[in-house]
Amino acid sequence: MKTGLKLITIFMSTCFIIFLTGCGIGAIVGGTPTGFQGSYEIKIVKPHADMLNVIAEVGKSMGYRVSALNVKGNSISISSESSMAGMMIIGTMNDITIMATIMDSGKKIDVQTMLVGNFSVGTKEESDKIFGDFKTRLLAALK
Repeated sequence: MKTGLKLITIFMSTCFIIFLTGCGIGAIVGGTPTGFQGSYEIKIVKPHADMLNVIAEVGKSMGYRVSALNVKGNSISISSESSMAGMMIIGTMNDITIMATIMDSGKKIDVQTMLVGNFSVGTKEESDKIFGDFKTRLLAALK
């Protein structure tokens, strides 16, 4: 019984030290979170009747989830979430949201990106990269 209690105590102590070390390393290496908002536009050659669902599927293929849907306003937001394990062990933070609004009867999509995170997540370069991936996947899905 005493051996089991010692093992549990050692395990818990080790987990706590790893947690503290990870947060410290993440804070030192990753730095303070930064944010960026980008604004983009996609011209659609062949509009799709169910564009909101296509955008939702593209978001899922990127690892995001639908975080907001406004059918009357023809807009959808897809988002990532920071993992608790990443935040606690490594100190990483990355929240990414892409908001797409369908305009001109589906011939144009206004895209807003909102990024917050450390390890260079909240930058214009990262926003451009995420938008490029989103645009490529969306246009491929609409063919």
